[in-house]
Amino acid sequence: MGASATTKINRNDFGVSGLPGLVGDDITITLDVEMVKPAAK
Repeated sequence: MGASATTKINRNDFGVSGLPGLVGDDITITLDVEMVKPAAK
């Protein structure tokens, strides 16, 4: 079974404002999760 999720946050909302011009304000977070059932013993 697997799942995927993506969201964007603005780093300024969290008080991170260093390196203006070098790093964009919008940060994309992507999660990919895969679950595998263990083999029977």
